[in-house]
Amino acid sequence: MTAAGGTGIAVCCDHGDDDQVRRLFEQVREEQGRLDILVNNAGVGTDGDVTELSEEQWRRVLDVNLTGVFLCCKFAIPAMKNGGGGAIVNIASTAAFVGGSVSCVYPASKAAVVALSKNTALKFAVDNIRVNCVCPGHVDTSLTYTLKDPKVK
Repeated sequence: MTAAGGTGIAVCCDHGDDDQVRRLFEQVREEQGRLDILVNNAGVGTDGDVTELSEEQWRRVLDVNLTGVFLCCKFAIPAMKNGGGGAIVNIASTAAFVGGSVSCVYPASKAAVVALSKNTALKFAVDNIRVNCVCPGHVDTSLTYTLKDPKVK
Protein backbone atom coordinates (compact mmCIF):
# COMPACT_ATOMS: atom_id res chain seq x y z
CA MET A 1 0.00 0.00 0.00
CA THR A 2 2.80 2.45 0.78
CA ALA A 3 4.36 1.71 -2.63
CA ALA A 4 1.23 3.22 -4.19
CA GLY A 5 1.49 6.28 -1.93
CA GLY A 6 -1.03 5.26 0.72
CA THR A 7 -0.85 4.50 4.39
CA GLY A 8 -3.05 2.67 6.80
CA ILE A 9 -3.37 1.75 10.43
CA ALA A 10 -4.77 -1.26 12.25
CA VAL A 11 -6.75 -0.67 15.42
CA CYS A 12 -8.30 -3.36 17.61
CA CYS A 13 -11.80 -2.33 18.64
CA ASP A 14 -15.08 -3.80 19.86
CA HIS A 15 -17.35 -2.12 17.34
CA GLY A 16 -20.32 -2.68 19.63
CA ASP A 17 -18.82 -0.43 22.33
CA ASP A 18 -19.61 3.28 21.95
CA ASP A 19 -16.42 4.52 23.68
CA GLN A 20 -14.09 2.19 21.77
CA VAL A 21 -15.60 3.15 18.41
CA ARG A 22 -15.42 6.86 19.23
CA ARG A 23 -11.74 6.47 20.17
CA LEU A 24 -11.10 4.47 16.99
CA PHE A 25 -12.31 7.29 14.77
CA GLU A 26 -10.49 9.90 16.84
CA GLN A 27 -7.29 7.93 16.28
CA VAL A 28 -7.96 7.71 12.54
CA ARG A 29 -8.48 11.49 12.34
CA GLU A 30 -5.32 12.15 14.37
CA GLU A 31 -3.09 9.79 12.40
CA GLN A 32 -4.57 10.11 8.92
CA GLY A 33 -6.09 13.59 8.99
CA ARG A 34 -9.26 12.46 7.24
CA LEU A 35 -11.52 9.50 6.61
CA ASP A 36 -12.59 8.64 3.07
CA ILE A 37 -14.16 5.20 3.32
CA LEU A 38 -15.75 2.89 5.86
CA VAL A 39 -16.63 -0.74 5.19
CA ASN A 40 -18.84 -2.36 7.83
CA ASN A 41 -18.25 -6.08 7.33
CA ALA A 42 -18.75 -7.87 10.64
CA GLY A 43 -21.34 -10.55 11.03
CA VAL A 44 -22.35 -13.45 13.25
CA GLY A 45 -25.35 -15.72 13.34
CA THR A 46 -26.99 -18.32 15.48
CA ASP A 47 -29.58 -20.97 14.78
CA GLY A 48 -33.03 -20.73 16.26
CA ASP A 49 -36.52 -19.44 15.69
CA VAL A 50 -38.37 -16.94 17.91
CA THR A 51 -39.42 -19.69 20.31
CA GLU A 52 -35.90 -21.13 20.67
CA LEU A 53 -33.52 -18.18 20.94
CA SER A 54 -32.50 -16.76 24.27
CA GLU A 55 -32.52 -13.00 24.71
CA GLU A 56 -28.73 -13.19 25.08
CA GLN A 57 -28.37 -14.88 21.67
CA TRP A 58 -30.72 -12.33 20.10
CA ARG A 59 -28.80 -9.37 21.54
CA ARG A 60 -25.37 -10.72 20.57
CA VAL A 61 -26.32 -11.04 16.90
CA LEU A 62 -27.95 -7.61 16.87
CA ASP A 63 -24.96 -6.05 18.66
CA VAL A 64 -22.47 -7.39 16.12
CA ASN A 65 -24.56 -7.18 12.95
CA LEU A 66 -26.50 -3.96 13.55
CA THR A 67 -25.24 -1.93 16.51
CA GLY A 68 -21.67 -2.13 15.22
CA VAL A 69 -22.77 -0.69 11.86
CA PHE A 70 -24.72 2.07 13.63
CA LEU A 71 -21.81 3.07 15.88
CA CYS A 72 -19.22 3.03 13.10
CA CYS A 73 -21.46 5.21 10.91
CA LYS A 74 -22.20 7.50 13.86
CA PHE A 75 -18.54 8.31 14.40
CA ALA A 76 -17.30 8.04 10.80
CA ILE A 77 -19.77 10.51 9.31
CA PRO A 78 -18.51 13.60 11.20
CA ALA A 79 -14.96 12.76 10.08
CA MET A 80 -16.14 12.35 6.49
CA LYS A 81 -18.04 15.65 6.63
CA ASN A 82 -14.88 17.41 7.81
CA GLY A 83 -12.98 15.93 4.87
CA GLY A 84 -15.56 16.98 2.28
CA GLY A 85 -17.30 13.63 1.88
CA GLY A 86 -16.71 9.93 1.73
CA ALA A 87 -18.18 6.52 1.11
CA ILE A 88 -19.70 3.95 3.43
CA VAL A 89 -20.26 0.35 2.37
CA ASN A 90 -22.39 -1.76 4.66
CA ILE A 91 -22.46 -5.51 4.17
CA ALA A 92 -25.86 -7.12 4.72
CA SER A 93 -27.17 -10.32 3.11
CA THR A 94 -29.78 -11.65 0.74
CA ALA A 95 -31.28 -13.12 3.91
CA ALA A 96 -32.56 -9.59 4.58
CA PHE A 97 -35.06 -10.10 1.76
CA VAL A 98 -35.84 -13.82 1.88
CA GLY A 99 -35.49 -14.63 5.56
CA GLY A 100 -34.18 -17.98 6.56
CA SER A 101 -35.35 -21.27 7.94
CA VAL A 102 -32.39 -21.74 10.28
CA SER A 103 -32.28 -18.39 12.06
CA CYS A 104 -34.75 -15.61 12.76
CA VAL A 105 -32.28 -13.09 14.15
CA TYR A 106 -29.67 -13.08 11.36
CA PRO A 107 -32.14 -12.08 8.62
CA ALA A 108 -33.74 -9.54 10.97
CA SER A 109 -30.37 -7.96 11.73
CA LYS A 110 -29.39 -7.77 8.06
CA ALA A 111 -32.78 -6.32 7.05
CA ALA A 112 -32.19 -3.63 9.64
CA VAL A 113 -28.76 -2.90 8.10
CA VAL A 114 -30.46 -2.43 4.71
CA ALA A 115 -32.97 0.01 6.22
CA LEU A 116 -30.27 1.87 8.15
CA SER A 117 -28.19 2.14 4.98
CA LYS A 118 -31.09 3.61 2.98
CA ASN A 119 -31.88 6.16 5.67
CA THR A 120 -28.25 7.16 6.13
CA ALA A 121 -27.74 7.49 2.37
CA LEU A 122 -30.70 9.85 2.06
CA LYS A 123 -29.74 11.92 5.09
CA PHE A 124 -26.06 12.45 4.26
CA ALA A 125 -26.04 12.67 0.46
CA VAL A 126 -26.12 16.46 0.89
CA ASP A 127 -22.74 16.14 2.67
CA ASN A 128 -21.21 14.26 -0.27
CA ILE A 129 -21.29 10.99 1.66
CA ARG A 130 -22.40 7.94 -0.33
CA VAL A 131 -23.83 4.98 1.53
CA ASN A 132 -24.29 1.67 -0.21
CA CYS A 133 -25.33 -1.72 1.05
CA VAL A 134 -24.03 -4.92 -0.51
CA CYS A 135 -26.18 -8.03 0.01
CA PRO A 136 -24.22 -11.15 -0.92
CA GLY A 137 -25.73 -14.59 -0.97
CA HIS A 138 -24.30 -17.56 0.86
CA VAL A 139 -20.55 -17.68 1.16
CA ASP A 140 -18.88 -20.94 2.12
CA THR A 141 -17.85 -20.20 5.71
CA SER A 142 -18.27 -21.81 9.11
CA LEU A 143 -21.27 -19.51 9.58
CA THR A 144 -23.15 -21.17 6.68
CA TYR A 145 -22.07 -24.81 7.06
CA THR A 146 -25.50 -25.92 8.33
CA LEU A 147 -27.13 -24.62 5.18
CA LYS A 148 -25.44 -27.40 3.18
CA ASP A 149 -27.19 -30.10 5.20
CA PRO A 150 -30.14 -31.40 3.12
CA LYS A 151 -32.03 -32.09 6.38
CA VAL A 152 -32.02 -28.35 7.19
CA LYS A 153 -35.08 -26.75 5.64
